[in-house]
Amino acid sequence: NQTSNIEADDNARLYELWYSQKFIGERLAFRIGKLDLGHDFMVSSVGLNFLNASFSWPILADNDLYDQGPVSPVTTPAIRLRYTLSRQWNFLFAAADDNPIGAPFINMKDPWNQNRDPSGTRFNFNTGALFFGEVHYRRQISGRQGTYKLGGYFDTGRFPDQSDFRKSHKTNWAIYGIVDQTLQHFGRKTELDAF
Repeated sequence: NQTSNIEADDNARLYELWYSQKFIGERLAFRIGKLDLGHDFMVSSVGLNFLNASFSWPILADNDLYDQGPVSPVTTPAIRLRYTLSRQWNFLFAAADDNPIGAPFINMKDPWNQNRDPSGTRFNFNTGALFFGEVHYRRQISGRQGTYKLGGYFDTGRFPDQSDFRKSHKTNWAIYGIVDQTLQHFGRKTELDAF
């Protein structure tokens, strides 16, 4: 696990490259390309104020997916859809390659596998597909804004057994929830938030 969400090996790499289009009065947003799914999924907007890995991409996906998942500095070919039903409700879906650079799940010499693809131009489609889904609900309680997210992912790849790495299992999944809630306003520019 990296100690910071800004930590990466010293390389000039292709990070993200995508095309985006909006439909249905801009309520449906479609994006395709090389994406960092950590911008849209499993992210707390309050937690992003902190510069360390504890509050960005969570340890659940970090230890559960290939290459720590398709997030900085290793991104993946993907399609992402966002549908805005109303001011309160958003729905997100993504389909991506589950192993951006084709590295083994466990690599003791290079645990982050960044050196297998220092340029960010290697595309792997050999291990499986990764699907994300997330629902966002926004609501004010006594004038205090809150955002509640429920999501999950499903990976079709093969993963080592946690008790015996010589064995492997097909598929991997998780369900998660995220809450960002304003607790108190102090004047016009200061507030106390929890996540």
